[in-house]
Amino acid sequence: MRDDRPSTRQLGLILAAILLAALMIFLSSGGDLGGTKKVESDADLPQVASPPPPAPQNTGAR
Repeated sequence: MRDDRPSTRQLGLILAAILLAALMIFLSSGGDLGGTKKVESDADLPQVASPPPPAPQNTGAR
């Protein structure tokens, strides 16, 4: 019989507890790792792309 069986089980339990604690912290923060940024004005929002220029009109002349 192997002697390292209990220590391997303990190591697995410790790693699982650390992973569970990290998951709980992540979920309790709302799923954001760096926190949330509050929008206080329009300057905080990303730039909106302007529409493409209008296509040239076909006048029928050559």
